[in-house]
Amino acid sequence: LSTAGKNIFMVSRDQPALSELSASLNNAPYISADLSTLSGCEKAISAALENLGSVDVLINLAGLSDFSLFEESDPTKSENMIHLNLLAPMHLSHLLLPSMLERRSGRIVNIGSTFGTIGFAYFSAYSEINKRIVQLTKNEMHCKKV
Repeated sequence: LSTAGKNIFMVSRDQPALSELSASLNNAPYISADLSTLSGCEKAISAALENLGSVDVLINLAGLSDFSLFEESDPTKSENMIHLNLLAPMHLSHLLLPSMLERRSGRIVNIGSTFGTIGFAYFSAYSEINKRIVQLTKNEMHCKKV
């Protein structure tokens, strides 16, 4: 998007990686924020709006995965996946969708995994969480006129 002349704003917990990436993208603005929390999502959206004025395209791409048998999986890791892989895209979309609808312009792109459409051994929690993003996109976002 940057090479196509579009203004971008980046968010990650990894400040050094953001700084390096920003330098390679004409000093694109960014903020280090934890999207696994509502306050982190609010911080990110606030900074994006401050830098860009409005957001035309939201690309939800942050995520975690876990490769383990369900009975051996770490419940804390599963909870973290729910927060980052499911709740963060919901929060970010919820925060931006009203302005997109008001402008009658905008796009929300939820990047998921094919594991959201099929069950797969060792990825039970991850697959189920991705299935929810697929359903959110199909059932709710698809019908919006933005």
